[in-house]
Amino acid sequence: MTRGLARWREDTGYGKTCHFWKTGVYGQHADALPLGAPHLAWSFKRDGEEKRGMVEARDKRLDLNTRDARKDRANLTSLARPQGGVDAMKSFFPNAAPPPPGVQDNGDKIPHAMPTIMMKPPR
Repeated sequence: MTRGLARWREDTGYGKTCHFWKTGVYGQHADALPLGAPHLAWSFKRDGEEKRGMVEARDKRLDLNTRDARKDRANLTSLARPQGGVDAMKSFFPNAAPPPPGVQDNGDKIPHAMPTIMMKPPR
């Protein structure tokens, strides 16, 4: 666990969270809550980072259409600003497509502190 968390802290990518149990990862069984080893989760930045069939299965299950959603959001690309970490995991997905329009890495390779939220047990 410590080694995994250390790796998580070293990675400068954005959109990640460390999960201490799996509640349902595509193609894998969920852990009995709240048990399970921690694993790193992140948001996908390019087509090809997800497991084959994952997006299609999600679209079918939730009655979504990813292609239509992208068309509907195309006008938002002018609002996007470069962010640190967009390219942080690029080497792990050599066959992934380029990032979508508007998504650009700002070149910041220095990790920054993330806010931490601690839960207090109920009284």
